[in-house]
Amino acid sequence: MYKAQFIKVITVSSLVFALGLSIAACGKKDDSSKASSSNISESSTPSQLITLGTTTTVPTIVFSGSLAANDEVETWTVTPINPALTKYVNVNTGYLKVRKGPGVDYDQVAALSKNMQVVVIGKTDGNWYKLDDGYYVSGDYLSDTTT
Repeated sequence: MYKAQFIKVITVSSLVFALGLSIAACGKKDDSSKASSSNISESSTPSQLITLGTTTTVPTIVFSGSLAANDEVETWTVTPINPALTKYVNVNTGYLKVRKGPGVDYDQVAALSKNMQVVVIGKTDGNWYKLDDGYYVSGDYLSDTTT
């Protein structure tokens, strides 16, 4: 009985102490933000900026229907595939980017998730496939079956 009461007293005392510290700290102003010109010095040694853990978030547009006509002018050769073939997206993580042209320098217009079915109607020399809607995906991420 005394042990439970002792624990209760210790717990309440700790909470009161923590609350007191919080209240005391609320009114204190941080003097470190007051910089005077005497605290600033120049150095002839160049500084190096190191950035760690920076990530860039790129919005992803998931393909879910028809796209507008591709307005990119073809300046590359596409070998027709006739009849058209059905392929499946084979990515381990993320999405397969659908682009306006056969290469990573072309704008992304949509993204396909794993095992999505696509119809290819042509292939370029660089292993990019032209889809039936006129856009391109990398052949590195297509397979003949689902995974």
